[in-house]
Amino acid sequence: MRVAVFGANGFIGGAIVRRLLNDGHEVVAFGRDADALARLPDVPGLSRVAGDPAGWAERLAGVAAMVIAVGAMAGADMEAANAPLLARLVPAARRAGIGRAVLVSAIGASAEASTRFLRAKAEGEAVFLDARPPGWTVLRPSLVYGPGGTSMALLAALAALPLRPALPDGPVRPIAVDDLAAAVVRLAERGGPLPPTLDAVGPERMTLGAYADGIGAWLGSRSRRLPAPPRAVLDAAARVAGPLRLPLLSRDALAMARMGADGDPAPLADLTGLAPAPLALGLARYPATSADRLAARLGPWPTLLRLSLVIVWLGSGLAPLADVEAGLALLGPAGVPPPLAMLSIVGGGVLDLVLGAALLAGRHVAAVCLAQAATILAYTLIGTLLVPALWLDPLGPLLKNAPILAATLLLAALARR
Repeated sequence: MRVAVFGANGFIGGAIVRRLLNDGHEVVAFGRDADALARLPDVPGLSRVAGDPAGWAERLAGVAAMVIAVGAMAGADMEAANAPLLARLVPAARRAGIGRAVLVSAIGASAEASTRFLRAKAEGEAVFLDARPPGWTVLRPSLVYGPGGTSMALLAALAALPLRPALPDGPVRPIAVDDLAAAVVRLAERGGPLPPTLDAVGPERMTLGAYADGIGAWLGSRSRRLPAPPRAVLDAAARVAGPLRLPLLSRDALAMARMGADGDPAPLADLTGLAPAPLALGLARYPATSADRLAARLGPWPTLLRLSLVIVWLGSGLAPLADVEAGLALLGPAGVPPPLAMLSIVGGGVLDLVLGAALLAGRHVAAVCLAQAATILAYTLIGTLLVPALWLDPLGPLLKNAPILAATLLLAALARR
């Protein structure tokens, strides 16, 4: 078949593309990120469509089946990836006569769900299921693991900690991304009607903590569990975590962890004849490497490094603005005219505050870090020219720029995708 895969540059979408190609199908891979699409295998039978999703609906000629695996956890991208996107794709697919379609959604999607993520998924499902042909279905996976999986990376980071906080005990049934991809392809190949919705889950029902323990065993890491903090403490931390963009502690992540992601494995197994692997066997398909262990150990540090640099920049911005006279006393002996000194002190303080706030926002981190690195170099050069004695200052105001510059460039490198 010729199959359109939307979200082909993502974790799940990429696995589906590879499975379709392996099974001899032609694939039209749709994605917003041209660089990510370019990382798909360069093989016959694969074509790529990169760019604005607004134009995707017009590229369905000759397609026999479609898979929609577009997703984002929060923000404008999450909103656009659900009902607005499907409102374009569904009518176009109907006009093109596409009789087979699979929408990859999420267990727990409901108009009454406690998180915006799951409510947005439900809105997308409603558009997809309205007057659907009998060969269209919504697949609702539990937590999906495999190389490149976001939830697996987060839990691996927790599992690699020497001391791990206890996790909410919502029940989950993790499924390997390869098993999920195989199920999607079987559904796309299968003739006859399909049920409106299907759960895609692994065979083992476990707590989120047990899932993290399984990933820890895969990594070869043993961490001790700390007692669970009081619910009120977690809720307060989640309220703070939102503005700081801390994924593990966001209110939505906490709510979904408490709810879990359980489902019934039988209907999908009956339709496809597939038996997803239990967690230990599924993880064994992807033996942990030294790079996996390093990535897990690094897990929380980019966020902590970002927040520490936020403190540095906000503090360095507030300090001169709070004591302008001290700055003038430093620049006066260097022969800097008072108006220029005042402009330098106030302008530098405002610039530092802007860069600190931009880093706190957590968007375009690499670009912000590069701007900060350029600012550090400029400050160092100006300080050297105006007050070279600062290099010998016992508090090291210029010497400290070297490790701060290194930390900033490291964060820029870690933030790149």
